[in-house]
Amino acid sequence: MEYQCQQCGYRFNAERRPYACPYCGETGTAKPTPTASDLLNEVEMREIKK
Repeated sequence: MEYQCQQCGYRFNAERRPYACPYCGETGTAKPTPTASDLLNEVEMREIKK
């Protein structure tokens, strides 16, 4: 799975969510990077709510 640090923006692959960013070392900032499918679903949900 791909993750991105919310502090420095570094993207990396990992089997599970790490405790700290492997680049900047900030803890608790690694979040899963949304897939194209996730983004399309989000747009679709916004359109339905209109």
